[in-house]
Amino acid sequence: MICSPAPIADADLQTAIDPEIGAEKQLFVSYNPWNYIGDIAQTLAGVGDVAGAGTYTPNPIAVPAAAGAGFDLQLVSTNGALSAEEIVATFGVIFADATVGTATATFAIPARAVNQAFSIPAGTGVDIAGVGAGAAKQIASITSLNSITGGYVGNQFKLVALPDEDSYSLVGFVTEAGLKLPVSGSVAIADGFDGSAAIKRGRSEPGSLTAKSHYIDYMTGLARINGFFVTARIDVLKDDRVLTERTIIGRWKAMCNPTRGDGNDPVMGDAEGAFQEFAVFVAP
Repeated sequence: MICSPAPIADADLQTAIDPEIGAEKQLFVSYNPWNYIGDIAQTLAGVGDVAGAGTYTPNPIAVPAAAGAGFDLQLVSTNGALSAEEIVATFGVIFADATVGTATATFAIPARAVNQAFSIPAGTGVDIAGVGAGAAKQIASITSLNSITGGYVGNQFKLVALPDEDSYSLVGFVTEAGLKLPVSGSVAIADGFDGSAAIKRGRSEPGSLTAKSHYIDYMTGLARINGFFVTARIDVLKDDRVLTERTIIGRWKAMCNPTRGDGNDPVMGDAEGAFQEFAVFVAP
C-alpha cells in the first residue's frame, strides 16, 4: 500500500496543525505480515553535489514478489537519521512489469513543522516511488542502492513492504490506543557524587500497544486477533476528514479478554501486547 498520507491542502492547514484529540484515531488490523526486505547502513554523508553512499544488505528470507507482481515498498529510519540537508535515497530496481529503472525515497520535512532541521526521528517512514516511466509502478526487486543525498555516516534504514490496504479491517468502538515505542533512551553513568557524569545511549524497552475497546462478541473487534501475530495501523483523521499521520505496528501479539462488570457497566474487550516493528508516516 501507499502508506504516506496525501499532502495537506492549504484549506486544511489549520486543522492539521491543531493538537490531536483521542476521538481522531482509527485502529485497523491485518493478518498479513510486515515484510522485511533488507537493511541499509550509510557509509558516506551526502553533502551538496557530492552524493552519499551506503551498503544495502538484502534479507535472505524476504518473501519474494509473486510472478508478474510487485510491492509498494517503504524505507524506515532505524536509529534516527542525522542530516544537514534533505535525505533522498535512490535505488536501482526491477518493476513488476519486468522493466528496469530507478526509484527514490525522500524524507521531506513538512513546511508546517516549526523545527525545520533535516534530521528525522527513529521510526520515520516514507514510500519508495518509481522515477519517470516507473512512476506509480510496483517494484518486484531492489537491485542496488545508487546514492544517498544528505544523511550522515552511521544512519541506518530498513526496507519493508507493508500489508496492502484491502487487508486491513477497522476495529470499532476503540476508546484508547496507547503506544510505547521501542526507541532507545539514555543511561546515566555516575562518578563519585555526580550521578550523571556521562550520559550514554541505552537499550530500548520492548514496544507495546494497548488498545481499549467496547466488547461486542468473540467474532467481532479485537477478539478476532487472539492467537495471531498481526499488523496494526493507527490513522489520525483530524476533524474526521484530514489524514495527518499513520503509524504501522509490525508483529503485534496481543490477547483480548472481556471484562464484565455489573449493571450498566459497559463490557470492555481490551488487548495489550508487545510488537516488534513500527513506522510513522506523516503527511507532507
